[in-house]
Amino acid sequence: MTLWDIKGKRAGLPVHSLLGGKARDAVPCYGHADGRSFDEVADNVKDFMDRGEATGMFARKWAATAAAG
Repeated sequence: MTLWDIKGKRAGLPVHSLLGGKARDAVPCYGHADGRSFDEVADNVKDFMDRGEATGMFARKWAATAAAG
């Protein structure tokens, strides 16, 4: 990979151009909202959902972790 990067820099091109061009316009991903309490998780999930589909996420995950102490 490093050699492709060096070759791309010398040619003034991104590596994907050297390898035949773009293969896709976007990469699917998911978002995660968490917190140390259920209330914090609920607030984070609400903020996440308020952003809606503008995030481009295809899936969402949320979880609460035990409070330290």
